[in-house]
Amino acid sequence: MIKNLTDFVKRDELFPEIASRYSGKNDKTGICYHVITQSWARETIFYSDVAQYRHNLLCQMCSDRKIIIVFAATNPNHTHEVFLVPDWETLATTMRLLNTNVSKFIRRQYPTQVRNGKKLFREDVGYYCVKDM
Repeated sequence: MIKNLTDFVKRDELFPEIASRYSGKNDKTGICYHVITQSWARETIFYSDVAQYRHNLLCQMCSDRKIIIVFAATNPNHTHEVFLVPDWETLATTMRLLNTNVSKFIRRQYPTQVRNGKKLFREDVGYYCVKDM
């Protein structure tokens, strides 16, 4: 049983050339990430059909990109996922495409509840590197 992911999480020790090109607030050298996606102004947008669509699309996208879903939970106004990823760029691209497609689905399914041009998701998706278990 794995008790500590620290030995597996930091790629900068194995590949120092990768660590040198990353900058910013997110730790982009990890393997395991906890991702939090929130709705704009904490509005309820994840109804049961939207949550099911999002889950199916997430599973399909992750299997195509070799991302392993460890945990996924959808609440009415936010989601939590834990992923094992090949690299951070793949995860960020996958989440961006997922949120774009879910936004389109919500606009089609609930046109009277969503004003044209209204944001559905907060732009600051939280990517937290999991180092200890």
